[in-house]
Amino acid sequence: MIGIDFGTSTLEIAVAHGEHTRLLANAAGEKILPSVIAYPPGRSPLVGTAAATRWRMDPENTIHSIKRIVGRRWYDQEVVDYREVSGVALKQGPGHQPLISCRGGQLTPQAIVTSLLEIARKMLECPMKGPATICVPPSFNVEARLQLSEAARAAGFERVMIINEPYAAAPPTLAARPDANTN
Repeated sequence: MIGIDFGTSTLEIAVAHGEHTRLLANAAGEKILPSVIAYPPGRSPLVGTAAATRWRMDPENTIHSIKRIVGRRWYDQEVVDYREVSGVALKQGPGHQPLISCRGGQLTPQAIVTSLLEIARKMLECPMKGPATICVPPSFNVEARLQLSEAARAAGFERVMIINEPYAAAPPTLAARPDANTN
């Protein structure tokens, strides 16, 4: 079983084998990665600490806190707020979806999350087989849950289940309740 805590500022991936669970670490030993992706000139995208260090020198091509606008529309308050503080160029795309214009192209929030999760999965050498569970805030709307689930599958996770954060922190007997899972 794979557990993903995709937060606004950090990302962690854990793997459970029977009774044992461990957080995966990258080559530098980091188990907690910044939820940041950067598109440097002439290079593949960077994720985590390497991306976060680029933010000051290249804010137009470094995307952070993307979770805030996944599943949101151009006119939603979260997107309005994000446009004011993010440092990246946003424009309204088809279906009132926000598009981020950066060196990586014209990207939807879902496409950015896909890239971020895919690169993090590879960096952390996460196995692709087995179900993955992603915890989200209870305030995540249906569209945000759907886009996050689709992004995780596109990033190489086999089966994806979305669970509310309070249940993710609960003891296993409580978290296994049928009404705890929302998809």
